[in-house]
Amino acid sequence: MVRDHDPVGVDGMDVAAQLRHRLPGRPACRYHLASPTAGIGVGGEYRLIEPPSRIEFTWQWDGETEVTTVAVLLDAHPDGTELTFIHSGFADTTTRDDHVQGWSDCLDRLTAHLTTPDQTTTEGQKT
Repeated sequence: MVRDHDPVGVDGMDVAAQLRHRLPGRPACRYHLASPTAGIGVGGEYRLIEPPSRIEFTWQWDGETEVTTVAVLLDAHPDGTELTFIHSGFADTTTRDDHVQGWSDCLDRLTAHLTTPDQTTTEGQKT
């Protein structure tokens, strides 16, 4: 569920708005997300897309040489969906640990976003 009025951001990036029309239907498509406000950007290439349960893509910060890999797995359960998030291929533990912290913060915001009741009317206006 993505709500226009309350996107989940990554370091200031409006991810929901940027991804809404950019998710590819096949591997080898490239993506790029940027936050002019935060002065950051990240891009890569989709490597594997298995709807509705798995997507894998490369991850490279703008201006950096290191390319890592992200895998997102979704598994249906009777009480909801389990998300497994794997980010691998780091050159060192410091960079890995920085990403663990960043992704943990993002996933915490995602959890809060998904568990907050929708505050929109049928016309899509925030109440």
